[in-house]
Amino acid sequence: MLLNVLQSIVCLNLISFTTSQQIASDPGRSGASLEIVHLYNDFYPQVIAVSSTGRKFSNYARSLDPNNTAYTVAELVSNTTERAYPSAEINSPPGGAINYTTTPATGANYPNYLIGDPKDRLGILDTGRAATPEGVNVPSTPGGPKLIGID
Repeated sequence: MLLNVLQSIVCLNLISFTTSQQIASDPGRSGASLEIVHLYNDFYPQVIAVSSTGRKFSNYARSLDPNNTAYTVAELVSNTTERAYPSAEINSPPGGAINYTTTPATGANYPNYLIGDPKDRLGILDTGRAATPEGVNVPSTPGGPKLIGID
C-alpha cells in the first residue's frame, strides 16, 4: 500500500472549518489548490493511509476517544461516509473494549497507527490498550500489542 500520508495530513491540517455548512478554502497562494477528501463528523481520527489504488483508511484510537464505540479502523468510502474495516466484528472484540475479568483491567484490538507497504497491504499497529470511561488507559497484556497485516 503506497501512502500519501504526509500529503493527506498536510491537506487535512490546512483545511479549517467555520461551520458544518461553510468550508474555508485556500486561495491558491500556498501552492496547489486543496481538495476536501473526507469530512470527519463523529470520531477523533488519528491517521489516514491511502493505497496505490486510491482507497482511504483512517483509524480512531479508543484510548483518545472513549465515546467511540463503532470502530477503530474504517475505510473512507465517500467524503462523508465511513465503514468498519475489514469488518465490524474485528473492530468489536468479544466482551467489549475493556476486559474487566483481569486485574488490573486490560484492553485489546485498539489500533493507534496505520501503515502501508509496496504490496498494497494495510498494516495496523495495535497497542492493545483502551481508555476507561474516566479516560484512564488500561494496561496491555502479553499478546495484546501487535502489528496486523490485512491484504
